Amino acid sequence: MYNPVGGDAFEYVELVNLGTSTLNLAGVRFTEGITYTFGAELLRPAERIVVVKDPTAFASRYDTNAIRMAGGAFTGRLDNGGEPLPLVDAA
Repeated sequence: MYNPVGGDAFEYVELVNLGTSTLNLAGVRFTEGITYTFGAELLRPAERIVVVKDPTAFASRYDTNAIRMAGGAFTGRLDNGGEPLPLVDAA
């Protein structure tokens, strides 16, 4: 969500595991546009996880009981004109 109503505090990135194996996200990180490194997170097949700019703002708008949120928040901001968001593995 790169250009949400209400401003940058409501930005988030959602990841989904489209594969058939569980993914270990520990140490996986965004390196451009936004900065975020995952902690000890497993993402099972078909599971989703969101990385948010501002957890408090996000929780004020969305039902966080139904959405899996990664710990913490990303820094930086999403470019409203579009941009690549490299996701780099732990290695």
